[in-house]
Amino acid sequence: MAEKPVGQIERIIAAEYPSLLWHHCPDSRGCHGRPGLPDFIVVGPGGIICREGKPPREHPRGGQVEWLYGLEAVGVSCRVWTPDDVASGLVRAELEALL
Repeated sequence: MAEKPVGQIERIIAAEYPSLLWHHCPDSRGCHGRPGLPDFIVVGPGGIICREGKPPREHPRGGQVEWLYGLEAVGVSCRVWTPDDVASGLVRAELEALL
């Protein structure tokens, strides 16, 4: 079974970008408040991004959509990261932009 993109992304951030402030809640359903908070909140001198990690052909749903649209409405960069984004270097490029 292929690794989920969230695991790949978490390892990249932890190993390659130790100066970034980041948070990943493995299952936001166990947290208090509205469900669906994006998988990753990452902050650096270059700004803040919120990213949802998804396998190919899977899309945010329900509370995830509400959070992504709500955060974007106040100017936070939000999108979905997939394994293709890891492979293409997009994940690293977006993290680099925060340094």
